[in-house]
Amino acid sequence: MKRLGYFLSAFLAEGFLAFFRLSFLWGVMGWLLATSSVGQYFTSTMHAHDLQRSARWSGEKLRQAQPVVILIDDTGYDRFFGGQSPLARDRMADLLATIAGNTPAQTRVVLDIDLSPVPAQAAAQQRLEALLLEQPGRWVLPAPKPTDANAAQALQGWREGLCKKGIGFGLPYVPTEFGYPLPTHQYSGGLADAATQVTLPCADPTVEFTQVPMPLQGAMLEGGVVIPFTGDLEQLGQMLQGLAPELVFVGGGWGHLDLFGTPFGERYGVQIHAAAAAAARAGERMVSPVQEMLVIWFFCGVIGALRGLLHNAVDQTRMRDLAHLPGHAFWRDTGRPLVFFTWVFFLVIGFSELLAMVHGATGYWVSTGNVAVFTLCSVLMSWGAGRTAPQFHSGFRHAWRELVLVPIAADWRSVRAAAVAMLGAAPMHVDFPADLTAPSRWELMREGLFSLARLGAETVLPLMSLYYALKEFA
Repeated sequence: MKRLGYFLSAFLAEGFLAFFRLSFLWGVMGWLLATSSVGQYFTSTMHAHDLQRSARWSGEKLRQAQPVVILIDDTGYDRFFGGQSPLARDRMADLLATIAGNTPAQTRVVLDIDLSPVPAQAAAQQRLEALLLEQPGRWVLPAPKPTDANAAQALQGWREGLCKKGIGFGLPYVPTEFGYPLPTHQYSGGLADAATQVTLPCADPTVEFTQVPMPLQGAMLEGGVVIPFTGDLEQLGQMLQGLAPELVFVGGGWGHLDLFGTPFGERYGVQIHAAAAAAARAGERMVSPVQEMLVIWFFCGVIGALRGLLHNAVDQTRMRDLAHLPGHAFWRDTGRPLVFFTWVFFLVIGFSELLAMVHGATGYWVSTGNVAVFTLCSVLMSWGAGRTAPQFHSGFRHAWRELVLVPIAADWRSVRAAAVAMLGAAPMHVDFPADLTAPSRWELMREGLFSLARLGAETVLPLMSLYYALKEFA
């Protein structure tokens, strides 16, 4: 019970009180790390790790909402479509008729292939659109940016005409970061976003793109159902009848264009859209900033409580007594921080695996990158890279007094002493060793400025930042 009481008090002190007084400094440091190219690349790498590990823990229930991807491969492109681009509209009509005839009437079909009018194929285009208008509510077409400014108005009119009749349009673009698909966001009005809407939208590719939280599903990228279309319509129809999918994505898989690197290997753009739609249909989502902050508090509280046990193990009394010897001094200044960082590293990896299990089982995604960044801030700022001995508290009340009330009272005494010194009165008593010369009036004023800065940085600003964060994201 004594050890449990220590662990609980240390958990509350490190996980709550430390954030209570240092959240502003941690926030500034975390922001600087996050906005730097190194920090962004680190976060991107951790996102890829999270995505890969969550796929390992995803259950069968999560996979049931996955769409089916029909990927036109090199053989299908050469044999069925004659190897020509734009694709022959009459052949595309045959393909879509096969999909419509072998899937349930409520199946939604999303195309990542531009079907805008081609002047040389007017008759075939008319046949294709007639097929689409037979069941307009089941089709989502791509709305790419017009390459010809003169044709932009005509394309917009064509899209709006089909939209009024019930056909949807989505943006066919994938947001990227460092050359890789962004695993946490998609474009608002993108193909995946459009595919999961009750009422089909009519995306406008000429407006500024905005990103919305819409994570990819790792399980879909790793082992989703992909049907390579080689040109055999009968075989495709039989496979679709057996699968009876609720959502179908159709895209190009020929050549080496529209390929993206993922933690599971290269995937075509249509597979990225399908993975985002799969996550949305399965209820996967990024946790809110407040929820993420609570998780970070919890983790820092746990490792803060464990820090005392580790510190006692590596810094025994005789180790401190012999610290004046060169070997022991090396251990104190270099070896102990190395052990501490290694320990924290394995704890972060272990916690990321736990978060991946939660993500795979429930769909809630907490960014391990953000947890690691804030933990690094704790290690560097609060714990001195493992050199600073942890404070032991008899309970939460004692921790509250030592970590919050006593520092605030000390800051306030220094500020008052500086104010009295500025008014020319006799210097007030301040905490100072008896064997040293008492501070002068100007030194008291300087101390007051420093204490005022600490009071603002470690008490006032953290409370203000915490208040506005909770107000904004609650």
